[in-house]
Amino acid sequence: MYKKQKKKTNVEKICPICGRSSKEVEFIGEFCKDCYLEKIKQKLPNYAEIKKCKKCGRIKIGNEWLEENKENLEEAISKSIGSKFELKEIKNNIAFGFIYFDKVKVEASIKIKFIKTLCREDFLKTSRYYEAKLQLRGSEEEVEKVSQMIEKSLRNTYILEKKKEKNGVDLLIGSREELEKTLRILGLKAQRTFSLVGMKNGKRVYRATYILRCENDKAQNNKH
Repeated sequence: MYKKQKKKTNVEKICPICGRSSKEVEFIGEFCKDCYLEKIKQKLPNYAEIKKCKKCGRIKIGNEWLEENKENLEEAISKSIGSKFELKEIKNNIAFGFIYFDKVKVEASIKIKFIKTLCREDFLKTSRYYEAKLQLRGSEEEVEKVSQMIEKSLRNTYILEKKKEKNGVDLLIGSREELEKTLRILGLKAQRTFSLVGMKNGKRVYRATYILRCENDKAQNNKH
């Protein structure tokens, strides 16, 4: 004999907060959807803290300083509140959008607290810190051509100062490593020397000087 299969019956749920039935409204777990979302909203943070450079306007995400745009703001807010945030718009430093919390998408508004500070690059600029001096020597026209080429190609660093000299220009550049990388990419060779500029943590600190002779659209070694 075959056993009769029991019919599955939907057990009616009663929301312990508002008393509504699962026959009336949608439920999430033991609570009606409205009460469940209300409980979640009570757990949501009231604001997100984001570090912002007061000079360049970039915002900090992890260890990086990035342009302030919708995508980066969305990531910065998500990291600050500890939940994924989908940004729709920002008005008066209030971010409107959705938070994904406990696998539920909740409409929310988050106040953004921008903490004004200086990014590493602008801090170093303010301190007049630089690791390399690039001396371009030659005719005014050729020096300017090479200078523009280098300035456009430099990445992940800054030019602290561009000084006009009698036979060319001097560029004070934040990162020696980035300057050398740029020179390699452009196929430029320079004579390099080091000078002692001080001590840091008990170690000698040196600054590099690079000399390029600009001739016929090329930067060649400065010959003696």
